[in-house]
Amino acid sequence: MVRGIFGSHKGRLICLGIVIWLAVSILFITANSAVFFKGLISGKLYIKDIDQDNFSTNQPINGRINNVTANVTDYYTEYIPDFKDKSISEYHNIYIVPIDNKGSNVLLTVIKGSETDIKLASLLNTEENDNRSSEISKTGVWINATGFIPKQNMTAIAQDRINLSGKNDIIVYNYIIDCSHPYSGFVFRFSFGITLLIILFIAIFIIIKRAKAVVMADEYTVRESYIAANRRPPEEQQSTTQDYNPAVRTDNDDGKYSTTRVFDSSTRNVDHYNSREISYGQFQRQGEKSGDDGFFGE
Repeated sequence: MVRGIFGSHKGRLICLGIVIWLAVSILFITANSAVFFKGLISGKLYIKDIDQDNFSTNQPINGRINNVTANVTDYYTEYIPDFKDKSISEYHNIYIVPIDNKGSNVLLTVIKGSETDIKLASLLNTEENDNRSSEISKTGVWINATGFIPKQNMTAIAQDRINLSGKNDIIVYNYIIDCSHPYSGFVFRFSFGITLLIILFIAIFIIIKRAKAVVMADEYTVRESYIAANRRPPEEQQSTTQDYNPAVRTDNDDGKYSTTRVFDSSTRNVDHYNSREISYGQFQRQGEKSGDDGFFGE
């Protein structure tokens, strides 16, 4: 059956498709499993509960932001190629947001022009204009994000700018709240990978079952063709290679059997002419004396 699958172009294409499908499903699962299981085990962390003691990578975060300290995107533009981080790119706006009332801040990144980005910019604008009575200041901005600890220290740039502005009481911790990669997205992609894997297993099961059915149908067709031709099917034919057995069993009428030995010239010991015994390799002429050597005749 395996040889039949790989023996045709269609079978090889099916196998190639299975391998690609498997690779894609595993990629979706592995790329999103860390965040998925982090949220499954630890749950989502509310933004107001974040502090320097519970910074962790792959941590799902949600909650409302009511204050924005600054937009520092322009400070990072020329350093983006050196960071090589998915949370900070030319497509992101970078904000500094407080996590307590003691001046502790973290970086928050969001896709430029997104709904969250527009709301954060509006919130920052109302604070800079001291317009606390605006609707956005009252309701805040809801975020659904994932927290990461960067491999590099990305806060030094923003911290230096803040210090130069005279706000030395503000501390920026090396932690990123990434709104461009919300927890719901990781859940969806992980579930999508699992779904692809389940579909693949079902497809493989159907293919194997179908292949077995085809093989059985072929065997049945061959068997029926033999029967139609009054021939014994191959599986019912006895093997023609049997060991030679000189002893042949013959049954008698009384149910007993005797052993008949097949003629063997090497054990020949017969005297047809009542002259004397002869054996293999010796010949006796009628009427000759026993003094003949039996080979040359005299």
